[in-house]
Amino acid sequence: MKKLVILVLLLGSTLLFPITAVAVSSITAMTASVTFDYTADNIVDAWYVKDGSTVTSQSLGDNWDNWKLKDSLTISLTAGSSYDVIWQASDDGGVAGFLAAISSADPISGNLLSSTSWSVTTETDWETATWVPATYYGQNNGSSHIWTQVNKGPITGIDQAADWIWTDKNETDNNVFIKTTFAVNSVPVPAAFWLFGSGLVGLVGFRRRRKSS
Repeated sequence: MKKLVILVLLLGSTLLFPITAVAVSSITAMTASVTFDYTADNIVDAWYVKDGSTVTSQSLGDNWDNWKLKDSLTISLTAGSSYDVIWQASDDGGVAGFLAAISSADPISGNLLSSTSWSVTTETDWETATWVPATYYGQNNGSSHIWTQVNKGPITGIDQAADWIWTDKNETDNNVFIKTTFAVNSVPVPAAFWLFGSGLVGLVGFRRRRKSS
């Protein structure tokens, strides 16, 4: 009986204490944690995240010059925004390639795995450069290509559906920028959360009124 009374109070308090008068559907999570896993043969020189006109340089990982090991960085990005991600990579000789995957527990959309949907340029100023589609050189899934053969398997920790990409001249273009675009989607906070919260506040207020009387 006591539990039933508490339940009734919780439900009724949303009417007695209408702190949820705001439109619940308009309440959204403000940020999302996004993870970038990447490697380049031979070197990742720098990388950037661009939000509109704001460009933020990101930290290089410990494996920036070891293509057999991925680097990974998780950053917090604003929900409801679209981002460009740009990597600068170089090659010391032989064939060159770049591999990456973008992931999040929060909703994101766009070209999240390196592929021919990504863009490349050899121009030195990437902000004013002309970009062209990347060229495919093999998938990170154990298929037969030079990186799998030398590494004796896929690059650990990068989605196996991601492609090794570069320009169409991966034996002579030794300095390249690679770009993709993705969006961090807005995430509505469930209405039940706010209703439950207001119910708890209402119950506290009800108990205080009973005490004072």
